[in-house]
Amino acid sequence: MTAIIEAAPQIVAGPFLDILVAATARASDADRAALAPVLLQGFAACRTPASFRDALGLVLDSKALADLLSRPLVAVLVFRVEDRAAVGQSLLATYAMEALFRIALVEPAARYRLLGIMAELTAEEPGLFAEHAAVLVGAAFHRWREGPLLDTLARLQCVDDAAPGSAFELALARFAEALDAPSLDDALARMAVARELFETVLLADPDRGDAKAYLAIVDTLAGFAMGMAPKKLEGLLAGLERAVNERQGLLAVGPVPSWLQPRCDREVEWLRVVDIAQQVAVNLTRPSWLNAAQLLEQVLVLYEADRTILLGRNLHQLFAPRIEASFVRQAGLIAHLDDLLADKAWHPQLRPAAENLRLAIRARQPENRPRIALEDASYPLLSGVLPDEQAGRDLPADLAQALETALAAHISQRELPARPVVNRIFEEIAFSLAACPDYQGVVRQRFDDLLLQIIAFCSDRQDADKRTAGTRIAYLRSKAASEADLQFDLREWLAGNMSAADVRSEVTGVAAGRTDLYIGFGAFRFIIELKKHSGRVDPSVAMNYRGQAATYQATGVRLGFLGILELADRVGPPPSLEECFWLDVFVPTDAELPRYLVTFRVPGMLKPPSSLP
Repeated sequence: MTAIIEAAPQIVAGPFLDILVAATARASDADRAALAPVLLQGFAACRTPASFRDALGLVLDSKALADLLSRPLVAVLVFRVEDRAAVGQSLLATYAMEALFRIALVEPAARYRLLGIMAELTAEEPGLFAEHAAVLVGAAFHRWREGPLLDTLARLQCVDDAAPGSAFELALARFAEALDAPSLDDALARMAVARELFETVLLADPDRGDAKAYLAIVDTLAGFAMGMAPKKLEGLLAGLERAVNERQGLLAVGPVPSWLQPRCDREVEWLRVVDIAQQVAVNLTRPSWLNAAQLLEQVLVLYEADRTILLGRNLHQLFAPRIEASFVRQAGLIAHLDDLLADKAWHPQLRPAAENLRLAIRARQPENRPRIALEDASYPLLSGVLPDEQAGRDLPADLAQALETALAAHISQRELPARPVVNRIFEEIAFSLAACPDYQGVVRQRFDDLLLQIIAFCSDRQDADKRTAGTRIAYLRSKAASEADLQFDLREWLAGNMSAADVRSEVTGVAAGRTDLYIGFGAFRFIIELKKHSGRVDPSVAMNYRGQAATYQATGVRLGFLGILELADRVGPPPSLEECFWLDVFVPTDAELPRYLVTFRVPGMLKPPSSLP
């Protein structure tokens, strides 16, 4: 002991800190207390990342050492984190911040120091440190739900090395908010934002199994809530299984830190939830069940998922409406539920959920629904054709809703083009827009009309030649094509095909700027922002232009378009029509509500097929 203490300056300067900590862990209480100052000197002076990391792990995994050193170690760790910009300190600062996080899980005082550091991280952080810090900031948000941590993740996206990791953590945070959202519409909107962020991660790193897994989870939950067919849910489940298996295989290569293990467990738990959702979606389409007790247990686990699976305070609202509606439609399913409730010995843990489901079904059944005059919902189309007010009072709410839906379908009835690719693009975008609260009623009808016209325009411009379109399309063959060429061409197309719309270009006084194309429908308008880009256009490139396009949604409906003229000298053919359309959903900086942009690219510098190899 005397020799070690006398040689402390030389020992702590060498790569022996982990060895000294291991020896201290096996020492007597008195010797540990005597060596504590030496260890603190070592943690302040160590410049060998591996030794520093292993020494911290030994301290935090040993109760005796943790009790002795955790509190005084906090100040040392804070110093090492704050010294991260010094030469050779980034990795040491990373390990120090990880240890500080582990101490903060049990020490409130350390938590406040840690959160203060995290809230002040900037877009100028060293790349190696920022890459690891993003994961820790994300974990801290899920633990303590401090809003400023989300701002930190947004800033870390500006650091190249940390961009994918911080986007993933921000996506997980938005997904967590969706599971706690107070309404189904709010939950779906936040999930759409999370989905866009997960896709951003995969654009940067297509092999990230965790992003693939959560993307499948988001799509499954949203799909179940919006009535997606069981067959499509089955495909999403298969994708999730592959992603989780790949990720678990990678994690099995080396040890997973104990403090990260709950995250891995949660991914497997989600796999169970999605598997149950897919099975329930299939079973709800059947009029009755052979093994009613077993299948009903699955339904009830899903019906009160936030209570039985502990994944979100309002997770059940993604599942409850579809389950309740299916029971109302299928009298045989109600009989199964009543039979099991009549058995007093049946599953005491699930009985409260079953009773809640039965109450909800009873409230939904036609004989227990209020008349139209007592409904919160309004039926403007139906009211316009009823002969008098009294006729409306005598209509059951279910019938009124059915009539309102039929009238809306009649008014908005359109024949989709007899082209499978055009229809598929339209239907996929329309399905993804279901989470947008503005995408309904007459706004949805007009937006759909405009979307179909833009898809048709892009299709025609790839097919047209001089004999069919004359000089109008000459810009699509020119290296010198401009944004103005596309603006003029698209404006002429829309003005000639949308007689009910006010189609104008260069309109001023919208969001303190000037629009490229303004498509007005009286009480609301849609803005089409147009850009020219030299080189290939993909979703990551389009992100550079979406800020201006989304600005025009600040004072109107949160729906719009971003069109990009792609000037690329291709060796092969232009991209297919399906590759030219995607939906971009994102929350602008310092905003809370998502914006919805249908982005399309118009390939330029087209060549005759005969000239291609």
